[in-house]
Amino acid sequence: MGLKELGPKIGLGSISFGSTELMNELLGVTPGSVTPFALLNHFKAGLVTNKRLIFGIDDSLLDLSPLHFHPLHNEATVVITHKNLLAFVKFCEFEPLFHKF
Repeated sequence: MGLKELGPKIGLGSISFGSTELMNELLGVTPGSVTPFALLNHFKAGLVTNKRLIFGIDDSLLDLSPLHFHPLHNEATVVITHKNLLAFVKFCEFEPLFHKF
């Protein structure tokens, strides 16, 4: 399923990957380094209330543990359980959008 089909299916209309500038503005990361941990940059910048960013997660990830993500750059990997990932996301004041992507 492509982004054109996904947006309407999950009730968001048109969705897209962010530009380099937008990723830097909203998440403080560059392409290739996007990670759930960048939500902390968004939170610390006080941007959570602008609703320009939604955290979507494939619900099949909840069957996996541990999970592996970049820590704001693509030169290392952080290992985290799905429960701790969800706790982190909620700490950053996001409500995850679960979907079978």
